[in-house]
Amino acid sequence: MSVYNQFNDRDVHAYLMYGQDGLQDIAVGLVLLLAGLLLYTDNAAFGGILAVLVYPFLLMGKRYLTMPRVAPAELPPARLVQQRTILALVIGLAFLLLGLLVFGVVAADLLDLTGRFWIITGSSLAILVAGLAALLAWRAGNRRLPLYFLLIMVTFLLISQSSVPLPVMMMVLGLLITLIGSYILGRFLLTHPRLL
Repeated sequence: MSVYNQFNDRDVHAYLMYGQDGLQDIAVGLVLLLAGLLLYTDNAAFGGILAVLVYPFLLMGKRYLTMPRVAPAELPPARLVQQRTILALVIGLAFLLLGLLVFGVVAADLLDLTGRFWIITGSSLAILVAGLAALLAWRAGNRRLPLYFLLIMVTFLLISQSSVPLPVMMMVLGLLITLIGSYILGRFLLTHPRLL
């Protein structure tokens, strides 16, 4: 019998929201890295790669790395899983709207018309969204996510004060978050032996 068949749907959803294995960190880092590549190359095909590659790898990692190592009793309660799901949706929608705003400005060539004004207001908006997301994540009990949002805030502050392009900063930030997630995953694999 496979590991998946031993658990009900609530447990599977709880495993997806289990954040101590570092897989969510790797997924967020890869999304930022690929989004930076999308903006840098101005190629819409990378948007499809984001949706097609990152989420299935997250699911496979949860199924083959997390589920065999974490007992259902160690999972967070259903109420906390629901709070984390809602938080993830709110944060995801906030960053999707921010991304659409940036894409719309870049696609319409408004960046050339407004110049420095857009960089300052766009960075201020990004800092505000990241700050609110960090507060929501801290309130929900996640301790690593606010660190990433603070990194995003610092990134946008650097963009507004220097001449480093946004895509390069996004790629560097994505690489940094992916490396942190890889370290957390390695530590998780060493400290949690397989149960089955």
